[in-house]
Amino acid sequence: GQALLTNENPPPPIPKGTYDYGSGFYDPQTEQIMSYDGKEVLGYATELEEKWIKDNCRKGFEDDAAPADQEEVEQEQAVEAAK
Repeated sequence: GQALLTNENPPPPIPKGTYDYGSGFYDPQTEQIMSYDGKEVLGYATELEEKWIKDNCRKGFEDDAAPADQEEVEQEQAVEAAK
């Protein structure tokens, strides 16, 4: 069988570099647990929680990232065009 990565199918989109926490996503740069829409801070992870999240939770990559704002999209396009 397939491993269960999330309770929702398809899984909710999360920003690149963050981890799906179940009730939202964890951002290791800010150490915040955010709501899936990114509008509400749900809490802060302890050191032990952070280790568990990184070891066990789904990580956001480019292909399943939340929609970027227009400025971010334009910056990424400029970088790609410069290559």
